[in-house]
Amino acid sequence: MEEIASLLSIQTSASDAIFLDGDLGAGKTCFSRGFIRSRLGYTGRITSPTYLLCNTYDAGDGEIIRHLDLYCLNSSTVEDVHSQQQQLIPLDLVNVFQKGIALVE
Repeated sequence: MEEIASLLSIQTSASDAIFLDGDLGAGKTCFSRGFIRSRLGYTGRITSPTYLLCNTYDAGDGEIIRHLDLYCLNSSTVEDVHSQQQQLIPLDLVNVFQKGIALVE
């Protein structure tokens, strides 16, 4: 999975978004790890953003990749929708999708 992501990372640029779908353990974070390491040369730890909603990786040269996990934002009640909207505000999604590469689970 990391090798496939590495190849795909070569063809991406700012404002690209890749949406990842799959069951728990399907390899979404593994894909993201390969993508981020290949694209940015990042050698640090890459984890799923499940509880943080977004992990940001910066190459230091202005190129940024944001790895988002928006799976938990799935609801059917008005109260839940309002709560989720409040959670999304700090993520600045307009900026995320315009200026960087987004990997979205």
